[in-house]
Amino acid sequence: MEQMACSFADNLPGDEEREVLFDECKIIDTEPDEAFDRITALAARVLKYPIALVTFMDANRHWFKSRLGIEFQEAPRRVSMCSYCFLSESSPIFVIEDTHSEPKYACNPLVTGFPYIRFYAGASLFIEGVKVGVLCVIDRKP
Repeated sequence: MEQMACSFADNLPGDEEREVLFDECKIIDTEPDEAFDRITALAARVLKYPIALVTFMDANRHWFKSRLGIEFQEAPRRVSMCSYCFLSESSPIFVIEDTHSEPKYACNPLVTGFPYIRFYAGASLFIEGVKVGVLCVIDRKP
């Protein structure tokens, strides 16, 4: 059997700046917020995807400020699909049409296991010019 070439985004630009902003804003590990929940609901409804998230990326994890379609609150940053959005500089929107079509995504535990991501689209979120998170939509089919 052929070994898949997984690619994980371990180091992300702006880690120190993000941590300072998160300390100042006090947004990480806070209670759900109706304004953020309206954004995820709108994204899911308008774009017709079953999962929508507003996420923030701290030093170790991908934390969900708002989530629709999944129950867990966070994922390890190393396997986060949003990490790839952080690394994308070529477009304001990062899209993976089919995670199974590229080996660097196909063996990701969030693709091979729950929530079985097949499609991903994310738009970076900024505070004071620093990329801090992602608004994303996800589907289990390409």
